[in-house]
Amino acid sequence: MKVLLALIVTALLVQFSLHAAPEKGSLVEQDRTLSWEFTPDPALPNVLILGDSISIGYTLQVRELLKGKANVFRPVNKTGSRPANCGGTTKGLRFIDGWLSMQKWDVIHFNWGLHDLKHVKEAGKDSKSNDPNDPVQASPEVYKQNLETLTAKIQATGALPIFATTTPVVPGTLNPLRTPEDPARYNAVAVSVMKSRGIRINDLYTYSMSHLDEWQLPKNVHFKPEGSAALAGKVARVIADELTVLAGGKPQKKAVKSNHVKDKGAKYLETGAKRALNVVYKQVGKRKLQFDLYYPTNNSSGEAPLIIYTHGGGWAAGSRAGVTKDLFAPLFTQLLEEGFAVATVDYRLFNKSGLVAMRDCVIDSKDAVRYLAKNADALGLDADRFYVFGDSAGGQIAQMLLLSPADTLTGDPELAEVDYNIVAGVSWYGPCDFRDMNLFNYDDRPDFKDRFGPRITPQAVTAAEKKERYKEMSPVMYLKRKSPPLLMIQGDTDTTIPVKHAYRMRKRARALEAPVEILIVKNAGHNWRRAGGDIEPSKEIITERTVAFFCQH
Repeated sequence: MKVLLALIVTALLVQFSLHAAPEKGSLVEQDRTLSWEFTPDPALPNVLILGDSISIGYTLQVRELLKGKANVFRPVNKTGSRPANCGGTTKGLRFIDGWLSMQKWDVIHFNWGLHDLKHVKEAGKDSKSNDPNDPVQASPEVYKQNLETLTAKIQATGALPIFATTTPVVPGTLNPLRTPEDPARYNAVAVSVMKSRGIRINDLYTYSMSHLDEWQLPKNVHFKPEGSAALAGKVARVIADELTVLAGGKPQKKAVKSNHVKDKGAKYLETGAKRALNVVYKQVGKRKLQFDLYYPTNNSSGEAPLIIYTHGGGWAAGSRAGVTKDLFAPLFTQLLEEGFAVATVDYRLFNKSGLVAMRDCVIDSKDAVRYLAKNADALGLDADRFYVFGDSAGGQIAQMLLLSPADTLTGDPELAEVDYNIVAGVSWYGPCDFRDMNLFNYDDRPDFKDRFGPRITPQAVTAAEKKERYKEMSPVMYLKRKSPPLLMIQGDTDTTIPVKHAYRMRKRARALEAPVEILIVKNAGHNWRRAGGDIEPSKEIITERTVAFFCQH
């Protein structure tokens, strides 16, 4: 497999050096030396890839990545020696019945869009135009109608469908003219269709956006060899996930890559890349507080942007080893592949002795950020690109790291003067306001009791002190118009941290015009547990949305 992949990449590199002109088809599409014929294994499931020249660029590598797991097909010419470009939805309507009848399909990964949004001399035709006054091949309205018909036919096969969003268009793309704004517009149309039909989305657009300079050809919709290889990896992972579902198992977001192994009960992620484990960032009494630092797995060079993870556990349980849990390992693995470093932090935990309160959890976490900022150069980190992520109690801590000033809630005197900059943050089902206990009363019962109060004020305090401490631990109180962007994702049936918290933060953000987004997950309890039906969006989409948010900022 490695030998064939090497040959493919070598051919790509040769073609890239010879062909940089716009709109000549993907580099793989131009290469006449590559073989598209193969002998399928009748014991394996059949996968069909439908798409334009972007998909032609990654199909062979997907076939190799899924070797022994699935037979990967795409439409080819009559002799089977050359790949067929599936064009836009107009062409798709003409040929879809023939493509779908080639085999009994188990998974169909499909995309249309780049041809639909290109300018042509006559709508619906393939006559290329560089005139912005000329029509596009299919307007968004026509595109939607065509997609509805195509997806209905795909779903009628009984295969598991996956829609890949249309990849970006860089400025100056000609022969034909395409505008950089159009992929997002057409993707919005496609996403609405796919969501209405319950079809999984593989967001190649967002995945590519943060790597345009290194992955995509200049003034061209096509990709360099490294870009096609990256897309192949993403497509293979998503298909492998659906194959696992097909086999009756649970999704494994990274089933394709063997170097991301997670053993049950493991303390660390096995990434196959550089790690700095058990780094002591401060000492409190005899207790040494530590973090683990994982470096990017995508072989990126230079200082890495950093995501700081604060674990959940009600401020009284959990550890930095939470990074290895089934819920989080796929997320962090994707972030590492996107070029982020990840630091997962331990902090002191509340106990009944009353010696550790919630504010100590926040102080410790802020000291960890200060230590990382102070030592960023030595650790190979970009101190100007720190991000935060946390779940549950860790979600509240992440919000505090993001929104509260760097010089507040200091701990270690040696770190107190260190400044830091957090670019953006994501909170999964974390609370934002302790001043109003009704936000925790999920069913509005009259006898509701304050469950988390003892963790904020474990020792006796006056009423005024209690009020001030509750305010101090409420992230919403630190929100300002120019606060860094925050994404809050909450389950609508969460009884531990009710969805009311997301709405409270949004209300405050709207009043301030602050950059806060919320995503409400239907039928989801705490930790995305099912409550009343399948959660929507799925855990996989939640993970992809989280990764996309960090990539966008």
